[in-house]
Amino acid sequence: MRYITPYGNGIDLGEGYTWVMDVTDFAQLLSDKVFIHAPCGGWGDQYDQNTMEDLELTFDYIEGTPPRDLIATVRRWNLGHAWYNSNFEDNLPARDYTFSPNEKQAMLRIIQSGHGFGASSDNCAEFCKKDAYVKVDGAKKYTKSIWRECGDNPLYPQGGTWIIDRSNWCPGAEIQYHDYDLTEFIQSGQTHSIDYDMQSYNFIQTNADATPPYWLIRGYLMTYGEPNFQNDARFVEIKAPNADRHYNRMNPTVGSPIIVIQNSGSQPIEKISFRYGNDAENMAETAMELNPPLKFMETRELILPQNDWYQKNASTIFNIEITSLNDTQDEYEANNKASIVFSEKIDKVPTDFTIDFTTINSNVLGLTSSPYTYKIYDLDGNIVFEKKGLRNSTTYSDNFSLPKGEYSFIVENTYGYGFGFWFYASQYGLSNANLRFTKNQSLIKSLPIDWGNYYRFSFSTDYVPTIQTDVDTEEIDFGKVDVGESAIREIKIFPENEKGLVITEITLPFATNKKFSILKEESTSSEPRTLQLGDTLTLTVEFLPLSKGSKTSSLQISSNDKYNSPISIQLIGQGNDPTSIEEDEISIDLSLRAIDNSFSEVIATCVGSELGEATLLDYLGNKIMCVSPEQVNRRTARYLINTELLPNGVYLLGVATPQGTKSIKIPVVR
Repeated sequence: MRYITPYGNGIDLGEGYTWVMDVTDFAQLLSDKVFIHAPCGGWGDQYDQNTMEDLELTFDYIEGTPPRDLIATVRRWNLGHAWYNSNFEDNLPARDYTFSPNEKQAMLRIIQSGHGFGASSDNCAEFCKKDAYVKVDGAKKYTKSIWRECGDNPLYPQGGTWIIDRSNWCPGAEIQYHDYDLTEFIQSGQTHSIDYDMQSYNFIQTNADATPPYWLIRGYLMTYGEPNFQNDARFVEIKAPNADRHYNRMNPTVGSPIIVIQNSGSQPIEKISFRYGNDAENMAETAMELNPPLKFMETRELILPQNDWYQKNASTIFNIEITSLNDTQDEYEANNKASIVFSEKIDKVPTDFTIDFTTINSNVLGLTSSPYTYKIYDLDGNIVFEKKGLRNSTTYSDNFSLPKGEYSFIVENTYGYGFGFWFYASQYGLSNANLRFTKNQSLIKSLPIDWGNYYRFSFSTDYVPTIQTDVDTEEIDFGKVDVGESAIREIKIFPENEKGLVITEITLPFATNKKFSILKEESTSSEPRTLQLGDTLTLTVEFLPLSKGSKTSSLQISSNDKYNSPISIQLIGQGNDPTSIEEDEISIDLSLRAIDNSFSEVIATCVGSELGEATLLDYLGNKIMCVSPEQVNRRTARYLINTELLPNGVYLLGVATPQGTKSIKIPVVR
């Protein structure tokens, strides 16, 4: 077994990280007294505990009958540092083996990784994609690329260049076995030549200070007797649902289970049936046709239908069993069941939400279009929404209204650098993309930056307390009211959905001198400010001007609606003196709201003038940027400032009108 520890920069392994590998076929080497050697083959002294991670090695022994009895495990090649050049084949000579009469099947297992770079133009052998060949009696039987996709690594994010693909290894991952079944090419009682070769490579040194290319290769020949079963299948792993962090790219989820099975019987599997779920009294069932059929010792990943296997308030242990095989009973019941602990704690999102996505300038990497796509899937894996064909350096906003339920959001980068990668930033000036789930510009979820090939976000949608009023334009215009007279308006407040609504505060700040007041509250609920669906809270508001001119105020209603609290209803009126012909006064009100750590919002209300572009200044009067208004209604505009771009300090936003400018302070503190 070989594995590569992760880059240590910016990584937290918590209580540790576990790699699991099947070493059953090495059982003969793990008997009597065994010396186990676990050197650190990377930087530093391999025996110096100060440069090594702590290692805990555990062997799990599983009783039972294997698919086939192991007869011999023979090491064929043991290359610890084989230079990759024109003489490389001298390191891998063909080996003869005479198969005894009871050795009916055979497999060649190769454990291989490439290392060294910078000394050649293609950065071999760590970063060059080369083929390997398996030959029996001089005839080529297999060709396989010795390569590993690193952007899918479950141990992320890391420091260093963890996302870059390599020669069968990734930082923080095990070296995968390359197994080659030789059964159809050998005969019991016969001697066969077995050879393992690499693609020819003419190494030309371009940098004397860099590391020349080399391979680490261990090769083993395993021989076996006849299969022990005709009709048998077993579970290799449960990928989802699964709470183990090794499967975090597919979890948490309560959607379609993802499993890996192996045919451990001699008969090909054409049909297989399962029972599965987290409630023994209410299990889901399915039967699957396998096309092509699964051959002996082959493995295959299967995605099962969701079929309502997940039962709320039941166990957090997922159980699955094989109930039939090729419409007959599985011969070996001992390996027909599997179970795993899973997490059901997925994020909650309102049924109505927005995805705001800003792509980056991938042109600096030579990409004329954005490498991103994203999709939303339902529980059964059906695509609910798909976004593709995106442009570089563009902001997209998609609004959603999804039924209550569970969903998966998957964003992909076809070039494997997530929303940003430090190396590309330092070398090419590439900035970071940004994707946020929001509601009414309030943050629900901001996705991380460094995730490689894809990022998966599982969420459930549900109604949230949502405030509604009968004021369509977010303002009430009392019109012209004679000085000393009054005008009355009613405002109705009610919940939008079954979650109800709790009104926590109703205020009219600075309204007394402008003569706006709340005369009374009337509620259809026994708890006046706790409203169920169908309840209404009615506010009676009075405007009583004591002087002429335009008057404005803001009615603030706070509630447990976290995406719309407080709501602000602008109250507008004009004190009228019938004997006067003077022009109306101009009134401008500004209010500041922090949306999250990245954005601040200024709401401007103006009576008697139109709102124009705003200018952001630092406290020395230097111009930072111009901010265009987003018109809410005819008297109200919103100015959105990205404070993530600003150093800590206090800034002034000046909102211009033809009659003058009014400013508001914007503090930026992190």
